[in-house]
Order: sequence, then C-alpha cells, then structure tokens
Amino acid sequence: MPDSTESQAPTGRVQLGEYIIEERVGAGGMGQVYRARQPSLDRMVALKVLPRSVAANRDAVSRFYREAKNAAGLVHPNIVQIYTVGEERGVPYFAMEFVEGEDLEKRLESGKPLSTDDVVGIVASVAMALACAEEHGIVHRDIKPGNVMIDRHGVVKVTDFGLAKAVKFFETEITQAGFVVGTPTYMSPEQGTGKEVDNRADIYSLGVVFYELLCGRPPFQSEDPATLIYKHVHEPPVPPWEIRKEVPEEVARLCLKCLAKKPEDRYQSAAELLTDAYNVQEARLSAVSALSAGAQASAASAEGQAVQPPGDSAIVFDRRMAKLVMSSGVAPKPKAAAARLRVMGWLRSHWPVAAAAAGGVLVVAAALVILLGRGSRPDAGRPAEAGLTAPPGEQVQVHRAAADAGRSVLPLSNLNKTLAAGLCVEVRIGENPPLRLAAGSLKDLHVDPGPVAVAIFREHYEKLKIDMAMTQEGPSTDLRGVTYVPKPDEKLGGLLADATRAIDEERFQDARQALGAIRGMDPEAAFLGDIEASLAAASDRWDSRLSGVFEEGERLRRAGDLGGAASCFKGIPPGHRRYADARSLLDLIVAETQKVDRNIAEAETRLHRGDLAAARAAYSMLTGTLRVPAERLADLAERIETAEGLLSEADDADARQDHAVMRARLRSLAEVCPDSEAVARRLARV
Repeated sequence: MPDSTESQAPTGRVQLGEYIIEERVGAGGMGQVYRARQPSLDRMVALKVLPRSVAANRDAVSRFYREAKNAAGLVHPNIVQIYTVGEERGVPYFAMEFVEGEDLEKRLESGKPLSTDDVVGIVASVAMALACAEEHGIVHRDIKPGNVMIDRHGVVKVTDFGLAKAVKFFETEITQAGFVVGTPTYMSPEQGTGKEVDNRADIYSLGVVFYELLCGRPPFQSEDPATLIYKHVHEPPVPPWEIRKEVPEEVARLCLKCLAKKPEDRYQSAAELLTDAYNVQEARLSAVSALSAGAQASAASAEGQAVQPPGDSAIVFDRRMAKLVMSSGVAPKPKAAAARLRVMGWLRSHWPVAAAAAGGVLVVAAALVILLGRGSRPDAGRPAEAGLTAPPGEQVQVHRAAADAGRSVLPLSNLNKTLAAGLCVEVRIGENPPLRLAAGSLKDLHVDPGPVAVAIFREHYEKLKIDMAMTQEGPSTDLRGVTYVPKPDEKLGGLLADATRAIDEERFQDARQALGAIRGMDPEAAFLGDIEASLAAASDRWDSRLSGVFEEGERLRRAGDLGGAASCFKGIPPGHRRYADARSLLDLIVAETQKVDRNIAEAETRLHRGDLAAARAAYSMLTGTLRVPAERLADLAERIETAEGLLSEADDADARQDHAVMRARLRSLAEVCPDSEAVARRLARV
C-alpha cells in the first residue's frame, strides 16, 4: 500500500473519473500505477497518477500530460495502448492497457532461462515498437527491462514513454539538451553527457537490454551513476561470447553494433536492427530438423506465419509484420497486426490441446513436407534455397531435391580445401536473394543455367567477388585454388589507420581506444598483435625519453638552474608516470624562484643604501644556500665589488688628507649607492 502522503489515489473503493481503483501494481519516476476497472466497457485498465509531491510542480504536470499525449499517438501491438487522460479533484491521471504478465526486470530477477531465439524475438519486437515511435518522431529515452512487458501469451509490449521527446516539436519541449534524463545503466553515451539525442539513443539502450538478456548482467556496472556514465562513454563492452560461450557469435554481433559509442556506428533505425535480427533468426530456424520444420509449418497461419514451438519461455514474434517494417520502414495497420498476435498468442497458450486434436494431421503434413519437398509447387527445392542465410560456423541444413534435367553442379566443395574455416561464402543465383554459407562445410549446389555471383568475405573485411556463368557443362570459372586474403573494409581500415597515426603522434590513449574498437569488431584480427606490439614499443620509447627529460630537470635544479629545470618539468605530459612528480617539483621551483628574487632584491636594496656588508651577505646566500649560478649574478657581484673598492680608496685618501681623491671616490661611490646617507654626509664634509 502506498504512503498516503505520497500517493494521491489510495487503494480501496476509490474512483477517478469512471475508473474504480482496485490495487497498486507499481511505481515509477513519474507516478504510481494502479489496476482499475472501467465499468462502462467492463475491462481492466492500468491507471497512472502523479504523487502529491510531484503534482505540486506544474512543470512536472505538463510533462505528465505530454507523456500521455505522445504515447496516445503510438498505436501498435508491441506498445502499451493509452486509452484516456484526465484530472479529478486535482489528481492528474491517464488510463492505459492493462498487461497481464511480467516485465523483463522481474523475469531476469526470477532466473528463468530465456533461449537465444527468445532473446532475439524480444529484441525484434521492441525494435518494431521503436520503428512505430520513429514514424511519429518520438524518442523513448528510457528503454530498460522494467519498461518491457511480456504478457501471458508471450507478446512483448513496450511501456512508459514518460521520457519520450517529440522531435518534431522540440522547440517547445521541457526537456532540453544538457539535462540528463533516463536510467544510467541503460543510458546512451550522448544521453549521459547531456547532448541532444535521437532514435539511435533508444537503439543503444535496447542494446544494453539485449546484452543483459544474453549475458545475465548489463555490460557496465557500478553503484555510482557518474562512473556508469563514464563507462558508457569511454569503455568498450566485453564481447558476450567471452562471458557466456554458448552465445552465438552472430547474435552477439547484433548486440555489439547496437552498443557502438558513436551514434553513426550503430543501426541508424529500428528497421535496420529488425532486418538483421530477422535474418539471424531465419538462419537459425533454417537449421532445425525437417520433422520439426514440417510440424511448425503445419501449425502456421495461411499467410506464412512461422510459429515457435511452445514452451513457458516462448516469445510471440510476428515475422510477417517484421517483413513489412523491414521493407518499408513503416509499421503495418495496428488492428491487423494486433489480431495476428492474438491468434499467435492463442496458439501458444492452447498448443497442447490443439496438438492433441490435430496430431494425426500434423504427422501426415510433416511427412508430406519431408517427402515432397513442400508439395508439388514448381519452385519446390529450387531457388528458394537462396533465401536461407546462416552465420559463420553454422551449417545450413538444406534438403535438396535431385538435380533436374538441364541443371548443372556448382562445385562449392572445392573451396573447402583453400578457404579458412569461419569465412563466409555468399552465393547469389540469378536475381534470387543470396545464400550465405560457412567455409569448411560447403556442399555442391544444383543450379539452373544463368549468372551466379560468389562472394568470399569475413565480417568487417572486403569481399572477394567472383562473377560467373553457369552452363550445361558447369561454371565458367574454376573455383579450385581460390584463396582469400582478408583486407579490412573502410570502417575497420579507418580504425587501423587511426590507431597507427595515434601511435606515431604519441597519442597513446587515442590509440588504445581505437584498438578497443577494433577488438570489438574483430577480436581475432591478424594485425592486432603487430599494432599492440608497436604501441607497447612506442610507449616504452616515449616513457624512456620523457624519463630522461625528467632526470635532466632534476640535475639542473640541483645545479641551481631553476629556469632550465622548470622547462624540463613542463615537458612531462599528463599520462606519464613522472607527471605528478614533475608538477610537485615545478611548485617547489616556483617557491625557490620567489625566494631567489626576494634575496636579489634585498641585495640590490642594501647596495643602493651603501650597506655593503649586508649586500655582500645576501649575495653569498644566493650563490651558496640558494645555488644561483654566478653568471646570473655577475652584474650584482661587479657593482658590490666596485662599491667596496671605491669605499676603500676613499678611506685611504681620507687617512692621507687627500681631499681631492677622496671627493672623486665618494662621488663615484654615490653613483653606485645612490640612496646611501653615509656617502652623502661624507661628501658634504669634504
């Protein structure tokens, strides 16, 4: 039960508008959430209200209404729907769809396992929700597990657009650049530094959720929000496969691209992310056994919907709707999409009953799929194969029919002898979508005569392209002996050039950041060892050279050359191990220089007043205790000696009663000691 001082809508028989509150179900930064009943439509709703402490702030109330307005414009089956907004007895509220299920935060806390396919399904579903938001110019700004719901049918829904920013109307927005809004654990680098954000900030936050679903923890952890933000901005995430070896590399790379530090290096739209997630999922589905594939195909809708095998953790993901978003970047009609998800959810919930009722039909259908290769369609077992994709290291299981008359063999197996395992081989037959296979397990293909393009590559490296023509006799190009030397693509090559240039210019921190980005793209890059060795050698040379400069500064300081020592210490840059020592010694030199200057001034004053003994004592301290080089004090020493000589000669002349010589020596002495009263009195007596 909420505290009555904080909650404006206590549980019990309390009514706001037409909604009867039943119980509190949660709370967030912008208000309390209650389960309530709407009698007029006989349905349950989630009612969100502001606490008193926030409602008193009119800016917060304005933001509350903006949240409702922004969210109400997003109608999509993967977004929690807003019904109405109102105010009763000074209590602002809005009613939204009540989702029976749990959020991802509770799911993660429960320890219930999520399969890799379920994780990709969740990410793809959230991406479809974000694609809808992008279409309306809205940035969520707070994608996190607590804002992603999974209903009891397995449908994923994104909630709480309370931090959303309508990009189209940013001039009147309360939230401005420079004000950090969001949850630090899931915050993008640009969001954490208070910069203006766009839809790519949501993609980064989704990448953090993606990472946590794969690895069981976020990529960056700290009790201190400032430290978390620093890590988001500066530190590369540990690749997921290093934390959990069972995480497929192709899935992990989707996640790492979402987590790129620079927005321009991430997916530029949710539709782009959805496309790659869909392709990875298709590749994984293509690798299931023929019997399982046949049973699933029989349970699919007439429109080609693939239904995941049932289970407590299965996620309902509408693949047909995903295709529409991928092709146009625009979400399909919400009513039709919602209806499809409801059917899929029902199938998942009632799978055991449906399977029992139609068991015989499923078995027969599966057998027909296996034996007939998808029936008697004329394209069965032919170019449709080219639509399959598979990640590196996974063999695609393609059940091919026997070669038809007129078809010839594309001997891809020849490449197994010359290509390293882990390379991708992409085959495009005519105008069909490409077939992506893994080197080392390539099989020959039976194809129709016509153009064929083969591309050999590794992710983030340039492709070796081989264009050929297939004839009755075979390919026009012999694939035997084909080799592939990886050459970094523009992006990876740019990072390599940045690292090399930074090493040459002794910008070692920049070089380390570039190397971190390279490791994130390809931790097994062949050139990494050479670059790291070059960085280590250059860093050692730099350290040795600057250590020599520091030692020279210490020598000059001991010799009394404070200016030369200061120049040396100023040359020690931040980041060097002697930098702190150099700064401390510079402070000492400043203090010593001030002391030297005071003693020189004291010697000059004593000399001008004719106090030659005191002037000589100050000079002796400068050359002795303070170790000031004699050449710096040469003029002072000469004038003290001149004054001492003139005074001695004047005294001798006075003893001889030689007033003419005495007067001449005293006049010269007065020029050296212009403020001496004693010299002036003696001149007056002569």
